Amino acid sequence: MPDVRLTRLVLTLALAALLLVPAAASAKLRTETLRAGPYTLGGFRTQFLEESVPRPRTSGYVTRMHALLVDARGRRITIHDGMLHHVYFNNLDVLRTAGQCTSRQPEVFYGTGEENETLDLPAGYGYRLRRHDRWQMSGMLMSHRYSEKQVYVRYRVTVDTARRTAVRPLWVRANGCGRSSSYHVRGGGGPGSVDDRVNHWKVPIGGRIVASGGHLHAGSIDLVMRQPACGNRVLFDNKPSFAPADDLLYHVVPRLHEAGPIQTSWFTSKTGIPVAKGEVLDLHGLYSNQFPRQSVMAITHVYIAPERRAPVGCAPLPADVHQTAPKAGERPSAPYQPIPLYTLDKHHKPVVMDEPPGPSVALADNAVVDLRSFAFTPEKVTIAAGSTLRWHFDDVATHNLTFASGPRAVAGQQLAKGGRTSTRFDTPGRYQLFCYLHPMTMHEQITVTP
Repeated sequence: MPDVRLTRLVLTLALAALLLVPAAASAKLRTETLRAGPYTLGGFRTQFLEESVPRPRTSGYVTRMHALLVDARGRRITIHDGMLHHVYFNNLDVLRTAGQCTSRQPEVFYGTGEENETLDLPAGYGYRLRRHDRWQMSGMLMSHRYSEKQVYVRYRVTVDTARRTAVRPLWVRANGCGRSSSYHVRGGGGPGSVDDRVNHWKVPIGGRIVASGGHLHAGSIDLVMRQPACGNRVLFDNKPSFAPADDLLYHVVPRLHEAGPIQTSWFTSKTGIPVAKGEVLDLHGLYSNQFPRQSVMAITHVYIAPERRAPVGCAPLPADVHQTAPKAGERPSAPYQPIPLYTLDKHHKPVVMDEPPGPSVALADNAVVDLRSFAFTPEKVTIAAGSTLRWHFDDVATHNLTFASGPRAVAGQQLAKGGRTSTRFDTPGRYQLFCYLHPMTMHEQITVTP
């Protein structure tokens, strides 16, 4: 009998140990809620962020991360008050070449914006986090109210302290590795026309693509990664989806930015898509070319698990490929919304102005418009088609040219202290611009005659 009791005790303890295994495994996951700020949102201003921010207080592997804009009580900021246009996080202690670009820089490992992207890596993978790593956050905030409000960027990070396969994040731009991450869709192509920017991306490391997300703007159709060596097949895409037509996003006043997608599909595969170092993949950024849009982006965030002997060739894509689907009510596209010009009434409320007041000043080719004392001078001009207009930024304060509406996109610049830029206008019509740093007071209208 004593042997039987001892056997039962051993079995009971063994069963208890087995039942405790999942709990012990789950205890390796640690989620921290961190925040950066406060920042003062108000005065319809656009502001840029770049600063060191807290990071999780442990080492391990980041498996999930999400950021959004909140108030002091942690409540999400709605579009009525403002928006987080974009934000991205750098690891200052990891200097690597990003994508095919040659300059070494702090590694960008997560980004989001209007598309509300969540970093969510498949089981077994994570982004390596060391105790000494320093994080930096860069972002852009836009205010939709006159009164000031304190806001924070809140980000939740899940870290697994168990051993995982480390991923390498690579930011790949459809417009390649030029000076700017944005480009212009000229417009005027007619219904159904498409602006297709293609980056022939030379993969810098061998391994398996296990996840990817995307950043796109208004007018986007898709962001597609193709494999030319295998019949140009689609490996994955980051397809945009847009809010329902009755969403506040399309009815906010003032509308200083055409509403972009509220989601881009997130791709994952635990098996991963094998790619070889030096292999060329084509990233296509697809936008409607019917209407003009300034400073759009088409950036895919690719996460590769490095592997020296990853299979090469054109084997079938993994069976566990998954892409997030649009939520109920979301749309694959949204109608074009030109941006109005705004001014403030006596109650500091924004109201639409059809055009700047006063007569239009006729200017010759190569004439100059000054940005001085927080105004365009002259702010309403007429030029002949084929003429070039020059802008001189003579204020100490920074200003910019933001395209609001017109038959073709106008290249924008953000300059100060004597900066110069120019644009040739070949297509007749009415063009309206403003400074998004001072949108209620700085406007420009250009009438181009045949």
